[in-house]
Amino acid sequence: MVDAVGIATCWGWAYDGGTVAPVEPMTALDVGLAHACGITALDSTPLCWGQDLFGETELDAIPLQAVSCGGTTTCAILENGHVDCWGEGIGRLNWYANYVSLAVGAGHACGVDDQGVIYCWGDDTFGQASPPG
Repeated sequence: MVDAVGIATCWGWAYDGGTVAPVEPMTALDVGLAHACGITALDSTPLCWGQDLFGETELDAIPLQAVSCGGTTTCAILENGHVDCWGEGIGRLNWYANYVSLAVGAGHACGVDDQGVIYCWGDDTFGQASPPG
């Protein structure tokens, strides 16, 4: 949760400090299995904390439009509209599109580009990476 002044508050299972949020104003916040990431209000760079088994909290300090966490992966929409992902490899598909929305699940991700086209990639065991079309 991000309060009225942008400070994140987390609760739940505190594996590897997962519920100890930094005291820095944020404009966005998302959580994965045992990690969380936010976008700082000061310069739109990511700030992540919690479990880091696969590099899911090791985002570069570059401005982001959006961040999404899922399972042990974090993906972000970069300033140029491209998507990049960190953590347990779900890979990328058409990450050169100009994305406007992004969501990451346990082993897959989906994004919507500026033309309204949905792209999904990663684990498709149950059809979760195959949007209806």
